[in-house]
Amino acid sequence: MKKFLFVFAVCLFSISTFAQSAAELKNAANESLRSKDYAGALVNFEKFFAADDTFEDNASVYNAGYAALKSKKYGKALKYFDKTINANYKLAKSYRFKAYSFQKMKKFDEMIAVLNTGIEACKANNKNRKLVAMLGKHYFKQGVKALKDKKESEAESNFLLAVAYKFKNQANAYVNLATIYFNRGASILQAATPHANTQVEKYKAEATKAEDLFKKALDQVVKAKEINPENAAAKSLESNINTAIKNIKK
Repeated sequence: MKKFLFVFAVCLFSISTFAQSAAELKNAANESLRSKDYAGALVNFEKFFAADDTFEDNASVYNAGYAALKSKKYGKALKYFDKTINANYKLAKSYRFKAYSFQKMKKFDEMIAVLNTGIEACKANNKNRKLVAMLGKHYFKQGVKALKDKKESEAESNFLLAVAYKFKNQANAYVNLATIYFNRGASILQAATPHANTQVEKYKAEATKAEDLFKKALDQVVKAKEINPENAAAKSLESNINTAIKNIKK
């Protein structure tokens, strides 16, 4: 009988010790997270999830995803944020961090898909505003990159997408569109001007095309100033556009 009681006591002690160990792993993970030791936090969260008689509570899964993201373990981050999205836990942040993981992996199509889904899922009470801003910023950066690479049409397409979203550089996206249209019109006018007196009708037709582009540029400037009336680039460009239109009408 004593031997049986001894074995039973040992079993109880072992179970208690193991349960305490799982709790300690969770506490250690959270402590590592607080001290920004993200790699250590991820290791301890994964040990905690793997322990017997434990469970994946939403907060721990979310924190593990964040630790994975900050540790550049983007595949693991995606796995954990998928779980919190399915659990409807910190939904907007989970979508944003999932999208950010794809962004860091340079999987931009997947990132855009996640952001669009998140924007729709989190639209109540404007909880999707950071998702909206992230998408606008992405298109803006792609537009700037295309401009630097002298890919004007690609830049235009990205800026047209960017202006649909409220984000820090939304006004500048409009200004960049205006600049594209203004430069396009100026190029047409410059090419036509030498023939202004020798091919009058042809010049007039080209001047009309240029004027239409200048007006299109002006529309973008107006939209930029509606967002930020003090945008210096918009003000300067507006002046140049108005001067160009007046010169055509002379």
